[in-house]
Amino acid sequence: MFQHRSVGCKGEREDAFFFFEVGMESTADYPYNASVLPASTFSNWTTVPASAGEDQLAAFVRHNGPVQIGIDADVFKNLDDDHHITPDRCGNFTAIDHSLGIVGYNATADKGAYWIVKNSWGDAWADHGFLYVARGVGCGNIFGSGGHVYTYGDPSFYYDA
Repeated sequence: MFQHRSVGCKGEREDAFFFFEVGMESTADYPYNASVLPASTFSNWTTVPASAGEDQLAAFVRHNGPVQIGIDADVFKNLDDDHHITPDRCGNFTAIDHSLGIVGYNATADKGAYWIVKNSWGDAWADHGFLYVARGVGCGNIFGSGGHVYTYGDPSFYYDA
């Protein structure tokens, strides 16, 4: 049995959206076999540009599933006891120094609209690795670099006509 220890994100770049963890399967455990998937690559990706706005990102997530985004991780200092960063706690954080995955969104009367976000710091952090970030207010510059997702085939498939 291996010891699992998260070492977190290695930063956010629009051309490298991976989270790295110690204890995951290695490529030696599951070697790539080109005869099985000869055209398999991770070179295709698409971006929901920041200029499209958070409503378009929500529509993309609803239609396609999780996307990778960047955030100013200093905003995490403002998590409340329920692991939310509400609009009044967003502050003025503008750097993008950490990668996260937006996996959904919701709204409640007491917290307002928020993103459901998966972090890479393991299950012991926040709500089993999840946090909830105010949606529609640019909290922590969460959408400053757009939303990114690897695609298979024609990227236009991922957008409604």
